[in-house]
Amino acid sequence: MNFHNLFASLELPLLKRELIENSHKKRTYVIRILVALIFLLVMLVFYSEQIARHKNVLQVMGQGRELAMILFVCNLVAIYILLPAMACSAISAEREKQTLSLILISRITPGGLIAEKFLSRLVPMIALMLITLPMLSISYMLGGLKLEAVFAALIGLFTAALQVNSAAIMCSALFRTAL
Repeated sequence: MNFHNLFASLELPLLKRELIENSHKKRTYVIRILVALIFLLVMLVFYSEQIARHKNVLQVMGQGRELAMILFVCNLVAIYILLPAMACSAISAEREKQTLSLILISRITPGGLIAEKFLSRLVPMIALMLITLPMLSISYMLGGLKLEAVFAALIGLFTAALQVNSAAIMCSALFRTAL
């Protein structure tokens, strides 16, 4: 098997279509900007509160753990609120648009359909989680936080996103409408 056949089998056309459609929606960018602004506002409020509480900027050093924990909780809230809203219509929207039968008679298997819909809803949430990486690096630079803890938090966030996305895709497959 040559590389061309290997890449042709891994093309994932439905995933490609979904990501292109989402990139053309204004809502996608509005959500990303709002989430980034909320996280940035949370970080700035924490930082200004720390500066106001201490007389010297050097006394803030070692407070990175609290900032990382606040960002972690904000990410979890975003995952548990935004991801079900983004993923609940993955399959039911195809059913409502009456394109599900067309997808099923194509070369995409039912398992492939679920996998591609799963990935198409997970990729934007991972992008939202990556928005907080610069803020987590600031909390790491403040000290009081090990690099292993940052990676453990990211793995925990990814696991939560997998869990919520799985439940939302399952509900989308079971119920007729997204509502």
